[in-house]
Amino acid sequence: MALNPHQQKAVDTIHGPVLILAGAGTGKTRTITHRIANLVRHHNVPPEAILALTFTNKAGAEMKERLRSILGEDVAKRLLAGTFHRFCLRVLRRWPKEAGLRRDFTICDQREQTAHIQVALQLAPRNVQERFSDAFALLSAVSNLKSAALMRPLPEPGVDPLADLVYAYNKRLRSCNNVDFDDIILLAVQLLQGHPELRAKINEQYRYILVDEYQDTNQPQFQLIQALAGPDRNICVVGDDDQSIYGWRGADLNNILDFDRHFPGATIIRLEQNYRSTQTILDAANAVISNNRNRHPKKLWSALGGGDLIRLIALPDDCAEARWIAEDLFARKALERLRYEDFAIAYRTNGQSRALETELRSRRVPYQVIGGQEFYDRKEVRDLLAFMKLLVNPDDEGSLLRILNQPPRGIGPKRLETLDEALPQEPSLFARLGKAHTVTALPTSAQQAATTFHRAVLNAAADLGPQPTSNRFHRFLDEIGYRDHLLRQYKDPDERMQRNSNIQELLSTLDRFHQDHPKASLADYLEDQALASDQDRVKDQTKDGQGVTLITLHSCKGLEYPHMYLVGAEDGLIPHQRSKEEGTLDEERRLFYVGITRAQQSLCISRAEQRRKFGKTLRCLPSPFLAELPEAACREITPESEAADEDQALDQARDLLRKLFDHDQP
Repeated sequence: MALNPHQQKAVDTIHGPVLILAGAGTGKTRTITHRIANLVRHHNVPPEAILALTFTNKAGAEMKERLRSILGEDVAKRLLAGTFHRFCLRVLRRWPKEAGLRRDFTICDQREQTAHIQVALQLAPRNVQERFSDAFALLSAVSNLKSAALMRPLPEPGVDPLADLVYAYNKRLRSCNNVDFDDIILLAVQLLQGHPELRAKINEQYRYILVDEYQDTNQPQFQLIQALAGPDRNICVVGDDDQSIYGWRGADLNNILDFDRHFPGATIIRLEQNYRSTQTILDAANAVISNNRNRHPKKLWSALGGGDLIRLIALPDDCAEARWIAEDLFARKALERLRYEDFAIAYRTNGQSRALETELRSRRVPYQVIGGQEFYDRKEVRDLLAFMKLLVNPDDEGSLLRILNQPPRGIGPKRLETLDEALPQEPSLFARLGKAHTVTALPTSAQQAATTFHRAVLNAAADLGPQPTSNRFHRFLDEIGYRDHLLRQYKDPDERMQRNSNIQELLSTLDRFHQDHPKASLADYLEDQALASDQDRVKDQTKDGQGVTLITLHSCKGLEYPHMYLVGAEDGLIPHQRSKEEGTLDEERRLFYVGITRAQQSLCISRAEQRRKFGKTLRCLPSPFLAELPEAACREITPESEAADEDQALDQARDLLRKLFDHDQP
């Protein structure tokens, strides 16, 4: 399919700053890849001189896959396309000393960050501890202050309690040879800003910069882009301010709104032809988002025709809503001979899925919940990753404490405190374990357990080698008794089988990683795991042939479905009550817009007149966004008005089952 005129302009405009405003479903990825191909094919730009920054590994991989089909394998593999964090980590690995790091540092995830911040908080004054009793809120506050430090330095110690906590938290990270996700970008930016000669090297290497999903960038990422743009300013950013839904993560909408002010003389190109949805769906989306004033004006259009009107329905309560959705979906699937995989049900909060799951199960409708318990949150998976981190970085105290007594070794907090007091000169807890036999205040059993564990880790690191296989890791887990210990904790055979299967699945990812990257080390594998984004996890969970998709509105960004149900369109849910209190109503409207534009052929928006929350049944008002939908694009329905079609579909389904049953009779 040929590029449309606006896509072609985006491909051909290669010099200077360029902003491509790519509306939902307007062929953004296709435009980006053709632009890169144009640089290589017709302007003799070496692939190594192009840097493409994305927000997910999947986006980078898809970009390279498309380029592979256009330019061939050799050219595609020479292009650096990946996430902000992956690129910044590459910079830090290249110049760790200049960034104030040791070469073998490891990345801690949110749970490990929380553990570090709680240790730092224990050393803070009581009034600080009382002020920040919620670990998640504290971590968010620390993250914001660390990012703000790029613009203005932290106050001197003793001036601001929160700043003092940041100092203590950073000190804790460095003592464990850890970095958190903020550090990966912050330290890279500080490195480039503080070492002009290194920045000049990178500017010389990467002469053409492309940034995907620019509306999601925060201030540190913006400063990184400014540093990378270099004197030529060949910077092309692609995004859609109407799909900016991550302000709560620090995304700064002004980055895309003020692009032409940040990069004077910028060319702005709008992609407005949508290749995904019917015009009726787009009319509704356009009408809703036009109520946001602070935006780049654009109007999506489609050549796919008008399509069905959007159905709006109000049900008595949330249980009735779930029941009606399940019945309607079941009937439409039978009546129109669709697949369950053609349907998705989107909601604002995870808790809304429970009633829907109950109703779908009662009708034996297969489904998959996206955003349930993550595979990487399971105990045995986190334990195994902690073992791996310890082999790479013995100073990683968080990982060490997690698995030190898995299985139990009798080395609890009091005995660790004894080790600390007896061996203050040792640089880390792991080093103190190796000298435990010299600490007479410890019982002999604890001395032996500590030194045996220390020796086992060192031996495992030597035995596993730089590129360990799953078979070697299985042997290691059996030698230290971890697998038997894990399985003893669960009496149910199915549960034990699932836990063991989870271990096998994780180790299989290690083998697959080494197949794809033959020269990669265990540290490379851990980095790959750590840098997988939430959206990567969502797309990993989304599998063909798994039935109806149940998904949150935030998670469905970047996805599309033939038939969509958007449930819970109530004031206090969408927009969320918190957004009304915090003044972020525009972002909630953008989230509603994202939900609408996921639908390809049909959309049904439902609400409940009352909903059970926190053990109470509360009256619900319609979402104000419903009043912004154009009347010409919608039709209000009732359960009774749809009953005839549903009965017809159910009768057809029963007839089909009866025929199949009769056919099987002898």
